[in-house]
Amino acid sequence: MFCMKCGTELPNDAKFCFKCGARIEKEALNNNAEESVFQHENQNTNVAAQKRTDNGSVNWLILPLGKRKLRFPVSMKKYCENYRFYMQLAERKHDEFLQEYQKLGVETIEDVLDKVEPFLFQKCAEVTNECFRRLLELNIRSCSVESYSKLAMSYYDPEQASKPYYAQASKIASSAQKLKSYRAIQRASRGKWVGGGFGLKGAIKGAAIAGGMNAANNVLHGITDTVTDVSDQMKIRKAITLPSRKETMDYFEGEFEKFIFALFRAETDILIYIGYLDNFDMRTASEDTRLQNSRSIVALNANKDMDVAINAVEEYLNAAIDCIQRNPCKQEYYEDIYQCGIILKRSDVGYANILEDLFKISELFKMTEDCEIGIKERSMSFLNPFVKQLADYPENVEEAYEKLITAINHFKEGNPFFDDKEYKKHVEDIKNKIVAKWNEFTALEEFKKKFVKYYEMTLTGRIKELWNSALLNDAVAQYVLENYYRNDILYDAIRNNHPEIFKSVLQEISDLGKENDFGKFLIELLSGVMNVADGGDSRQMRDNLQLLADKPDACVSAIAYTGHYMVQRGNTQEGVLLLKKAADNFHPHAMAWYGKYLITGEKKIAVDEEKAHYYLNAATFASESCAVELNEKYKLKFSDGTAAYDDVYIKSDENCFMESYSTTKMMKFPLALISRYKARFACAVGCVYMSSEGGELPYNLDTDAARKSLLIPDGEKIYFVLVANVFGNSKKDMSGLIVGRKGIYVRETGIMKKRGMIPWNDFKSITIDVESGINVGKYHIIPPSVVEDVTKWFLDDLQTLCNAPLEKDIKQLSPTKNLDTETLNSKKTTPKIVVCPKCGNEVDPSDKFCAICGTEIRS
Repeated sequence: MFCMKCGTELPNDAKFCFKCGARIEKEALNNNAEESVFQHENQNTNVAAQKRTDNGSVNWLILPLGKRKLRFPVSMKKYCENYRFYMQLAERKHDEFLQEYQKLGVETIEDVLDKVEPFLFQKCAEVTNECFRRLLELNIRSCSVESYSKLAMSYYDPEQASKPYYAQASKIASSAQKLKSYRAIQRASRGKWVGGGFGLKGAIKGAAIAGGMNAANNVLHGITDTVTDVSDQMKIRKAITLPSRKETMDYFEGEFEKFIFALFRAETDILIYIGYLDNFDMRTASEDTRLQNSRSIVALNANKDMDVAINAVEEYLNAAIDCIQRNPCKQEYYEDIYQCGIILKRSDVGYANILEDLFKISELFKMTEDCEIGIKERSMSFLNPFVKQLADYPENVEEAYEKLITAINHFKEGNPFFDDKEYKKHVEDIKNKIVAKWNEFTALEEFKKKFVKYYEMTLTGRIKELWNSALLNDAVAQYVLENYYRNDILYDAIRNNHPEIFKSVLQEISDLGKENDFGKFLIELLSGVMNVADGGDSRQMRDNLQLLADKPDACVSAIAYTGHYMVQRGNTQEGVLLLKKAADNFHPHAMAWYGKYLITGEKKIAVDEEKAHYYLNAATFASESCAVELNEKYKLKFSDGTAAYDDVYIKSDENCFMESYSTTKMMKFPLALISRYKARFACAVGCVYMSSEGGELPYNLDTDAARKSLLIPDGEKIYFVLVANVFGNSKKDMSGLIVGRKGIYVRETGIMKKRGMIPWNDFKSITIDVESGINVGKYHIIPPSVVEDVTKWFLDDLQTLCNAPLEKDIKQLSPTKNLDTETLNSKKTTPKIVVCPKCGNEVDPSDKFCAICGTEIRS
């Protein structure tokens, strides 16, 4: 025990202090006061019983918790109140300490020894006086502030806080002997490299008497000012500068907090000594170790057999209960018991009331407020997997939401901290966001599928079918058709000013449009583009498009372009509304520009990156130029749909070629090439002839002249002809190329006019490039200049189709929409093998000449 006057440690049987002579006796407290402090009110708690020991010295509380009974001395309530007071004191002093510390301007070790050490002693003296007044309020007058502080310092002495910095100063002193200015340093420091100030005892005494204290002796004061050598100054300044000012501040704040809890332990010892508190062993070191191990075992057994997992949780619970039996003032024990109780109350009827018991204990010891945040977090840890399911399975979000609501209702039972109404509103907001995101995702995927489908129609010549969708105001179909006519059919006509082609295409649009607003829109748009290409303006086109956009149930394409033109002309508010309307209907042009305004904040539109990404994702897939540029600029990494287009292009014409007897033959001309290139070759009238529906070209004088010029064998089917005579318009002796059934027939341009046939098997890997004409393997041709580039593109695409997966069986090639499967199967034939008598090449029975040596084949 300790002397309550001077703080000297004494034998337990001492009656007088051998240092100051004070009489040693326990403080006599008024019985009525003791009753008011410690008496337990039965009506406010659910205590099973209050029992006394045989000698009647201790009151005990017997409290149920699950299957167990806990026993606490009644004075434990007072202990918990004291503990909570010091916890709150530490929190309050924490902010105060940091604010005052920052005003010190601590940057060097010199500052630590000159400013921080006395500051720490002063703060310790202040908090010691504040806590000592609590003892005086309890009418404890035989204990002095000196003995109180001495008892506290037996648990933690703040003079130890500065020791690491004094040690560092000693190292600087040792290294200073090597400096040129060592004697000047010695004089400045006066040799005092270690030690301290008056210490805490002096600080407390001065604070108690005069409200102030003397600062600690500054060891490093003035060294850098005294040293004259510049290099020495730099070395010392670097040595004394603190590596991290924040770490130093946090270190001393932590030391200050340790002293506060040392005062708590000192107060507890005094209250136990005088009988104000019962002597109760609250050390939990071994119990904490067991609790930590139990937590780990539960985690390891989480995915094992149910009985094994439940047993692990029960052991975890018992470890936590043992801890709370020792010390009911630690909130983490309450959290652990809550976590176990949530699981066990559903599996074991013996734990049905464990949560109610737990919260009554927390209320008794005034731990409710401390436990609230922690238990809420534990509840969230149980519910988070259910919330995660909402995001992981958005297609089943409603089912996952119902499971989550059931779990919320379960956690509400017996948990006064859990606001189920607030949390239900929170998860409903999450669900709504997930549903919205999922709807956007599915809509985006549907858009991409639809776009590829419509694009395939342009490649396979199903233009009428595409028009049917566009006439129903399908924005995607309208956009694909617009690009088809503008960039495929009329590209060369607009660029090279071929009005006769332009007029014929507009007539076709008029016939297919059937007085529909989309047909009118397309004619107005293409006419405006042609007018601008001729040097005119687009004012009339814009006015006419606005008339279409103002109609009820207006054409989506007209709305998209009108909105864009309005924004460009300064009518931002109305134009943006029209763009948003068209974008929400999946018009790529509107999605690109509206997405641009959302991501850049242009036109005074509030930035919404999430929504902008949604629109730009779709527009980039459609290869809308504005969206593609933004995709690269902001590194959004959206797909431009090229891979999908290529897949469509290959698959759409997979039956155009056929393998037979180790050779490849063209069975029909690809509709994709007809759709893409017929209008582009239209400017080379008299030079280019192309199959219109995939069949062979009909006989006429022009095709017959081409056959004779390139020596096409009789009976060979031809599908495409590109020939010309560079010396005149004569139909004789022409050069060029012809696409036939067996391959590509070529005759070079020039004096030699070398000619030959490139079989399809060889064409698959042949090199095609442009160099003063076009090189097709070893042959060089010069097509009409207006279609030189187009011819190169045409041959590249034809080579791509030739390399596509080929059908092994001969199939009926005529239109099959009116034929059933049985009829198609009956049309299949199995040809006999015919061998050329001259070179031995396998020849199709329908061929009249050998493709290798030209020998006539007789049946």
